[in-house]
Amino acid sequence: LAQANAAGRQVLGTLTAGDRFRIIDFSTDVRTFKDNFVAATAPNVGDAQRYLDALEAQGSTNISGALDEALHTPSPDDRLPLVLFLTDGAPTVGETQPEAIAAMAARERGRARVFTFGVGADVNAALVERLALEAHGTATFVRPEEDVERAVSVVASRLTDPIVTDLRLHADGVKLDRVLPDGGIDLFAGQDLVVLARYQGDGNATLRFTGRSANGPVEWSERVSFPDRERGNAFVPRLWATQRVG
Repeated sequence: LAQANAAGRQVLGTLTAGDRFRIIDFSTDVRTFKDNFVAATAPNVGDAQRYLDALEAQGSTNISGALDEALHTPSPDDRLPLVLFLTDGAPTVGETQPEAIAAMAARERGRARVFTFGVGADVNAALVERLALEAHGTATFVRPEEDVERAVSVVASRLTDPIVTDLRLHADGVKLDRVLPDGGIDLFAGQDLVVLARYQGDGNATLRFTGRSANGPVEWSERVSFPDRERGNAFVPRLWATQRVG
């Protein structure tokens, strides 16, 4: 809990005057700092830090209740909702079936991007990864001997600098099928763009990328050669199939 509190302080430290934030903590029950989003003013950030300092480790793990609270609050169209979800356990109260929790999150998240952190050996790794994958975020796993604060701060620092949001891939010359992630992708500073897909056709093709930045629409293209058959990256089909199943 001490590391989680320190991680929360790190996140609060990345906020700017134009940001808004919430804090949701959960054990058997779900509690919140304030009832809604608040502006990241110095007084609010100070109150939030004191709120974190007062938390105590107790009770069960109400993951479904926490996600419901985090995802059901709407956000204006001009803001990109980002959820950083940290847990060190599997769901033990409220809805406890991982499939049902994932389905609920899919229904409620809207435009929210979810970045998950699974801490220790007791987390449900499949759920932590699926929540992030389906919400166009990333999943980070922290082993018992590793530093939670550092893992969260690395992700949080990237989120302060979105390069492109709602990034979409278009192909001219080949047909792409079953693209993952599907829909718009967000690209942050220091992050690689990895897209998995199957393609039909071969030879030279053009990949076009379109999205939005802080300065308006952006677009660029790359000329790529698609081989008729490629045996040099045998792991790719397995990786694509794993993401499809997950």
